[in-house]
Amino acid sequence: MRIPRGVSSTIGYLLDNIIPPALRDAKWFMTPMMRLVLGPKYKAYMGFKKNLAHMTNAQIDSLYESLADTFIERDTDLNQESVSFILKNIVGESVIDVGCGRGYLTRAIRAEFEKEALSVSGFDVAVNPGFRDGVTYEKGTVLRLPYEDNAFDTVVCCHVLEHILKIDSALKELKRIAAKRLIIVVPRQREYRYTFDLHIHFFPYMFDFERLVGSKSAKFYKMGKDMLCIDDM
Repeated sequence: MRIPRGVSSTIGYLLDNIIPPALRDAKWFMTPMMRLVLGPKYKAYMGFKKNLAHMTNAQIDSLYESLADTFIERDTDLNQESVSFILKNIVGESVIDVGCGRGYLTRAIRAEFEKEALSVSGFDVAVNPGFRDGVTYEKGTVLRLPYEDNAFDTVVCCHVLEHILKIDSALKELKRIAAKRLIIVVPRQREYRYTFDLHIHFFPYMFDFERLVGSKSAKFYKMGKDMLCIDDM
C-alpha cells in the first residue's frame, strides 16, 4: 500500500482520538476494517498484541519479514518538519541513521552536507550492505550494534524503538555509540489492541517519551505526530 504520511496520520488520529476506546478495541468493529486494508494477513495483526508476550526477538523479526508486503509504502515515516529539524541539528564529522529503512533520511543528510566532509552511514535489519549514493550501509540489529563506543558524532534513530521488544537495551546501544549527540524520534500514538502497525511500545504523552530516555540533559519537541529528542552526550 502506498499512502502519503499526511493521509495515514490523519486516519490514525481519527481512529485513536475520535472513536471511543470501547469501540476502538472491539474486535467486531475493527475486523472488517483490518481485513479490507490488510487482506488475508489481517489475522496476524489482530493477534499481534495478544501473542507478543510469548514471542522472542527472533520471532518478531520473522513476523515482520513475513508481513512486509502489507506495510504502508512511503519514503519515510517522518514528517517534513522533523526531517528539517534533524538536518539542522547534525553535529560533528560523522553521523549514522540507525533503522534507516529505505535510506530516505540518510540520502537527505548526504545531500544536505554534500560539500562538507561528513561521513554518513545507514544501519537496518533489512538493508543491503555496501556503499552507494555516498552512504555506507550495514545490516544488523539495534540490540547489538557492530560499532565501537563513541563511534559516531551524531546518532539518529527514527521510528525504530517502538518496534523493539527490549527497548532499554536498544537505547543503551544507541547511547554507547554516540560521541556527541543522540537524536531519537518516536510516533505520538495511543495504545489499542488492534492497530495497523506492529508497534510494541506506545508514547501517547511526552512524559512517556521523557521517562524512556531518562536523561536530564535531553530536550524534547512535538512535531505533528512525531515526538523528537535531542540528547547531548
